[in-house]
Amino acid sequence: MPVMPPPERAPHAGCLSAWPTHTYAWGKGLRAAQDEFEFFLRCFCRQAGEPLWLLCPLGRLPEALRDLTGEIRPIAVPYGDVWLRDTGPVFLDPRNAISFAFNGWGGKYNYPHDAVLARALAKELDTAIREFPFTCEGGALEWDGAGTVVTTEPCLLNRNRNPGISRSEAEGVLSQALGARRVIWLGYGLINDHTDGHVDNLARFVGPDTVVCTQAVRGDPNERILAEVAARLRESRTAAGRPLSIDLLPAPGMVLDDEGQPLPASYTNFYIANDAVFVPAYGLGSDDRACEVLSSHFPGREIVSIPSRAILAGGGSLHCVTQQIPTWSQPTH
Repeated sequence: MPVMPPPERAPHAGCLSAWPTHTYAWGKGLRAAQDEFEFFLRCFCRQAGEPLWLLCPLGRLPEALRDLTGEIRPIAVPYGDVWLRDTGPVFLDPRNAISFAFNGWGGKYNYPHDAVLARALAKELDTAIREFPFTCEGGALEWDGAGTVVTTEPCLLNRNRNPGISRSEAEGVLSQALGARRVIWLGYGLINDHTDGHVDNLARFVGPDTVVCTQAVRGDPNERILAEVAARLRESRTAAGRPLSIDLLPAPGMVLDDEGQPLPASYTNFYIANDAVFVPAYGLGSDDRACEVLSSHFPGREIVSIPSRAILAGGGSLHCVTQQIPTWSQPTH
């Protein structure tokens, strides 16, 4: 049986991220995104407890981060945008990784270099990589490290990625690639999520058999979607046949873009580092409550709230812009 990557809460040898720099991807929101990234990366260097590799144009840290030379390791590999959760490799350990085909989230955002970035990063980091001809993004997959994968139908079964594929065929790929023995399928993603519904905006493992998702609140534009997510999770079992324990994060509610349209805001798009959990914040009263809920699941880690509205306006959040490198592989099942 193929080896499943460790869960994100397992020890990391480091983390990959990328500096937002391309106006074709960010437009007038570039400067605001850079300001939030700078704050995030500074917090990361102080509190994450793990090394950080940062993709930068020409492998040079931006002027705003030059004082962090020695703490951030710049990488010169060309990249299209910052969403390394989707375009980077999925690491089994520092020397072994897998990757899937990438087509710009169903052809919506085809930026230069992104389709070959996983391979290029693996070469740069001297990591062996096994490539699967199956179109999928890392943000579409959540796993527990023990054989269970959670994903969504609108991503993996979408004809804009894998036309004509059946659920059983997709499960076969996840078995070969990730060692999945049980796949839990969720339905629709958040409104206006250009990924078509990544699971990291819906549900995340925070412990063995324990998942957090968002509480459905009356009047929230995603009320029905979030209620269905929680219902499906409560009906599901892990690869070992155990029921999931479900905890609820608050719903951010209506977070709007400059045109007044709802953004796919979620507190589940957090990143679990060795010593901290970085949680997106939107300047709302629910920000603190989300951190309180997560602190109960990560008593040994500092919960760090990161302003993320500008990053979200670009298409994702903190989990989307990071990719962990585990220190070890799981035993072969």
